[in-house]
Amino acid sequence: MAMDRRVFLARRLVAVSLIGLSTFGVREAFARTGDALTQGASGTGGCQALSVAYKVDYVPERRTYVVAGAEVTGLGPGCAGRTVQVTFTADDGSPLATADARIAASSAAVVLTGDEAVEAAKVAGVSVAVLG
Repeated sequence: MAMDRRVFLARRLVAVSLIGLSTFGVREAFARTGDALTQGASGTGGCQALSVAYKVDYVPERRTYVVAGAEVTGLGPGCAGRTVQVTFTADDGSPLATADARIAASSAAVVLTGDEAVEAAKVAGVSVAVLG
């Protein structure tokens, strides 16, 4: 019973931490890569306002939680058909992993597969660029 409680508390701590990290990370993405967000956009193509939610999974083989991707939403119709590139970063701003996906409608799902997935505790932020 005590183990179940510890697992529950650990998962809760990870969830709360990731919510905090994602909030900080999105703020940092806008602060550090504001120009990259509109790279390739013509005028007010609607690519300026977006939000990012991390996809977190538990990997039993690695015995840890990993960031396995992200869902980028809030993209305007002018972004459809372009590519969104998401870079997960460490505390010092160094890149941990990068993935990209085609934008369909107002969202894009970016996936880090297998070994590309990054240990969740190491992810401190995210940078987003809309290309094309």
